[in-house]
Amino acid sequence: VLSGGALRADVPDLETPLFIQDGGEDLMVDYCSVPCVVDWDNDGRKDLLVGQLNGGHIKLFLNMGTDVNPLFDGWSYVESDGAPLSADWG
Repeated sequence: VLSGGALRADVPDLETPLFIQDGGEDLMVDYCSVPCVVDWDNDGRKDLLVGQLNGGHIKLFLNMGTDVNPLFDGWSYVESDGAPLSADWG
């Protein structure tokens, strides 16, 4: 927010709750998920990584929109040597 209460165009409005969309549907992940926002593929747009309690896998949602208006359309597991990474919890 700028002085005088004006909003910056490059900062998302966090006052209005909304669900992140994936392919036009509300993005659904397992309960106890841990989201992380990072530019995974170095294209200048922030992507979404979601660690899952169930199986310990990490889902990668690549952003095809912008940082202010992200667009996700599907996901893949983060892999190493062709197999999904997993990490136990606790």
